[in-house]
Amino acid sequence: MTQARTNHASDQSWALLDTAMDYNAKLLHFALDHIGANLDYAGKLSKVRSPSDFIDVTSNHLRDRFETFTEQMEEMTALIERAEPEALRDSESETATFFE
Repeated sequence: MTQARTNHASDQSWALLDTAMDYNAKLLHFALDHIGANLDYAGKLSKVRSPSDFIDVTSNHLRDRFETFTEQMEEMTALIERAEPEALRDSESETATFFE
């Protein structure tokens, strides 16, 4: 393997590692967000005095969680899509070079 290929492979590995670290950091942030929201929900449930209050609190919580989850999945998808084209392009060129 030439020095240029070695450097390229190393750069690609670092880029993928950066993406993985960003992905994991976002997952941790999202988990903490969900924990906080669920603790808040539990606090609100402890103050419920009627079945209609329970339904209101629960439906509001579920609506909020669904919206948040949707936004978070869009963020994760964007992060993956940003890393994916470079990795695919590089792997295609590496494959082509290998068979030359």
